[in-house]
Amino acid sequence: MRITYLGHSCFYIDWNGQRIVTDPYNKGMFGEGGYAAQNVEVDIVTVSHHHDDHNYTGDLEGEFKVVDRPGKYVFGNLNVEGLLSSHDKQGGAQRGENIIFKITDRNMTLAHLGDLGRPLSEKEEKFLQGVNILMIPVGGFYTIDANEAYDVVQRVQPNIVIPMHFKTAKTETWPITGVEDFLSHFPSNVIKSFGSEVDIRELPGVTEVWLLKPSR
Repeated sequence: MRITYLGHSCFYIDWNGQRIVTDPYNKGMFGEGGYAAQNVEVDIVTVSHHHDDHNYTGDLEGEFKVVDRPGKYVFGNLNVEGLLSSHDKQGGAQRGENIIFKITDRNMTLAHLGDLGRPLSEKEEKFLQGVNILMIPVGGFYTIDANEAYDVVQRVQPNIVIPMHFKTAKTETWPITGVEDFLSHFPSNVIKSFGSEVDIRELPGVTEVWLLKPSR
């Protein structure tokens, strides 16, 4: 599996030939100097909720299938399952609903939390048990913050944690924090820094945080 971080909550995943994009953004949401258009060819698109920084498919290429509802879906050797959650601590009254997606093949399970806006419920924690790769928002304000994200990691215990939805030079005007607050919860020896993409061939035996740089 190869994962490329395009920016914000958007990843491009090549999973044994199946090309997946998570939460594609509209570049116009970030203004001049923000994240660039994705411009990738894709087979499957997961959309956690319908805000423009998470659901814009206009820059994607190919004959792709959009999955934007809870439920179970099968794409060849991949199983995709979405569980409804909340974008805020008021049960969705403030920012609406959010879908947690879990993608599985015979060997590995990846979860993308979208814009999870509150601590995990018992149902969500159970849903995420056994996840190997966890893509988690850490910037706060619109989502869980660094402390809440750390609590999620402690409850799920994935092999690999990939933080997302944090402030970068492309989102200077956004009221979210950088990734450093989240990283401060972990010993330096479990934080692995990469470029924009990484190949996952083996899973670490203990939880590691894999930090990717946005490519767009």
